[in-house]
Amino acid sequence: FVGVRRARDLEAGRFEVFCDECDAEGEIVPIRESAPPQPLEPYGASKYMQELCFRGFDKCAVSVLRFSSVYGSRLRLDDGEATIIARILGWVRSGQRPQLYEDGRQIRDWVFVGDVVETVRAVLDGVVAPPVVNVCSGVPTRLVEACDRVAEVLGVDCPPDMVGGYRPGDMRHCLGDASSVWDLLGRSPMAFKDGIELALEGGT
Repeated sequence: FVGVRRARDLEAGRFEVFCDECDAEGEIVPIRESAPPQPLEPYGASKYMQELCFRGFDKCAVSVLRFSSVYGSRLRLDDGEATIIARILGWVRSGQRPQLYEDGRQIRDWVFVGDVVETVRAVLDGVVAPPVVNVCSGVPTRLVEACDRVAEVLGVDCPPDMVGGYRPGDMRHCLGDASSVWDLLGRSPMAFKDGIELALEGGT
């Protein structure tokens, strides 16, 4: 079933996705490129709309690259639209405990900018690519784990603060199937626990 969460569950502090029929907790599986698009909020819908603009485009081969959340050494930490990983970096660097909604166990799939660049270059250089490619790591990382790893790399003690609550429209877990990008790179993409060390060495 899809990842829509029920308001009554969220208000009761049940943050996972539950089946409407049997109330069982949903299993977390990587999202394949072939999965039917079902955006949960306007941002996701706008990205899918851009893909639709290329339907029927027959003047040249088209490969749609679906970037997961990208991080690297030039993240903007002071931007009001900063991603959650940029916010975590900003908080920890300033000695402020990261503020996490829900229980902090949300899964995200961050992809290192170096892997993104290498994937794009491979396609531009003529490597045959599928019509749609998840440019992701395929490695699940929970928000609490990301906070702990950032603090570890920076050598500080700054555990996250679970503020609870939730934001309507937030997806609980996001994990991509990295099989296609693995084929394009000829290797597995970098996991966050390794990539964040490279990102911070770059001076973020």
